[in-house]
Amino acid sequence: MDPVAGVRRGRMDRPLTHGLAALFAVCEGTALKRIYVGNLSFNTTKEGLEAAFSEFGQVTNVAIITDRDTGRSRGFAFVEMSDDKAAGDAISALNGKEVDGRTLTVNEARPREDRPGGGEGYRGGRR
Repeated sequence: MDPVAGVRRGRMDRPLTHGLAALFAVCEGTALKRIYVGNLSFNTTKEGLEAAFSEFGQVTNVAIITDRDTGRSRGFAFVEMSDDKAAGDAISALNGKEVDGRTLTVNEARPREDRPGGGEGYRGGRR
């Protein structure tokens, strides 16, 4: 089965094989629970987060979000777990817990909102 079947097509009718659309297409139909983890220390590692969440169930992915220019952590991450109950238990146990000197904010991730603008030259506001 093609993981990007049914995904909107890019230019020249090529399948979109990268970015969030492809990620969601691959995950579609599975029971993955996506968890937002905020207020991370810049010293927190992917392995450390995976270890903390794996105490509650199987972790399928950990993504610490980084600044595209500096490569430094932006202070938040997303963790995906394969079981809703395990994810709920992890959220309850880890929200407000101190890790690497910071009190974590842990909750179910919300879908990303479309934002206006973007692209080259967009500066927002009035001119």
